[in-house]
Amino acid sequence: MRKNRLQRAEAKAIVTIVAALGLWCTPLLAGSIRPVATEALPPLPEVHVPRTAAGMQVDGKWGGKWENAASVSLHAYWQREGEPAPEPSEVRLCYDDRFLYVGFRCIDREIVASRSLPDDQTYRDDCVEVFMAADRERRSDALGVEISVTGAVADFYYRHSEWFHYGWNSEAQVKTSRTMDGFVVEMALPWKSILPGLGLPERGEALRANFGRWDQTPTKQPSRLFTLWSHSGLSFPSPHQPERYGRLIFD
Repeated sequence: MRKNRLQRAEAKAIVTIVAALGLWCTPLLAGSIRPVATEALPPLPEVHVPRTAAGMQVDGKWGGKWENAASVSLHAYWQREGEPAPEPSEVRLCYDDRFLYVGFRCIDREIVASRSLPDDQTYRDDCVEVFMAADRERRSDALGVEISVTGAVADFYYRHSEWFHYGWNSEAQVKTSRTMDGFVVEMALPWKSILPGLGLPERGEALRANFGRWDQTPTKQPSRLFTLWSHSGLSFPSPHQPERYGRLIFD
């Protein structure tokens, strides 16, 4: 009897965590959350990230500064038949001795933007996400930075689906702006925060990473769409599978 009560308590805690993270709860209750068969998954992507000698001005204005940066694409891996196609997103990357620079330019005709506090529920807004992990060490651990259209930042250390530590501070420099057809998010992520957070003494030749976007569409069905660079290998929309991150190779 006591064991059954503990099992029910544990199940309730998992549901609460999944709901708080904005993931789909229905598959969990149905017992259908499981990894996608490995043979059905696309290969893990890689991208070469160029070095910029002049640094990057993070001001929320897209412009030509991203012209020579690396580009990655976000994919609607969980789109069902008959659902609308996601609006396009452009993600750019470059780095220097101090920062990893990441820019998102997103088409969005129905922006939801209400979160303003640090470590708030930014996933309920239109937002973008950056995840990083060591290339070989501690493959299940990761750092996450989630940024709302408002500029609110939620950053955390991730170990598994029941353990998110919001005490980690990315010290990210962030600027956002609205455009005629959507929004821009630009960020400078300091190596001095990333590398100690991952347990790495210095920047190596590669890091694992993933990039995502939550697009809120309250007047449509589904009411939110998730796109991601590297398929997480999960059967529901979620980025939280560090073993499935792609690789950033620093030129």
